[in-house]
Amino acid sequence: MDLIKQYILALTSLYGQVSVEVVTNVYNGQNEEQIDFEDVESYLYEDLSEQYVYGYRDHFVHEAITEHKEFKSLRKKKADKPYYIPDKEELLKYADMAYYEKPKQYHDLLKYAQNNFFNGDYEKAEMLTQNIRWECIDGIIIQRVFDIFNRFEINFKDEKQINEVLKLVMDLANNGV
Repeated sequence: MDLIKQYILALTSLYGQVSVEVVTNVYNGQNEEQIDFEDVESYLYEDLSEQYVYGYRDHFVHEAITEHKEFKSLRKKKADKPYYIPDKEELLKYADMAYYEKPKQYHDLLKYAQNNFFNGDYEKAEMLTQNIRWECIDGIIIQRVFDIFNRFEINFKDEKQINEVLKLVMDLANNGV
């Protein structure tokens, strides 16, 4: 896979959507060989669907965003906020669509879910935590988070447990995605 395509996939995986301009700027900031806007723009017309990426206007958009028709709202939320750009080696790990960094906040929520909701079942807790992580990327809406818990048929013991879980979810949303 060529390097420009790796950057497109990595940045789309990391942010859900990314403009041709951002891909070009990040690539040029991390590589001696410089590219121009047109080099990246040509990929808008290439079939990247096997990697769950689609061209939309002047952006590359992850399938999860297009399925939920969240492109406009995600762009508004991102607005002029700066992108966190990992170094080249770390960034290109994200070209593998299955890869994502699992920070401390992710593991905290995972461990809590495993111990308190799934009787130690790591796989179920991982699925729940992954779903919540994706919700956090889109910009957290608490009702949607509770919808995820409902889909997993989780019943909270009391208000204290709800507050504990919300703190873990907010920590993940604010620090872990």
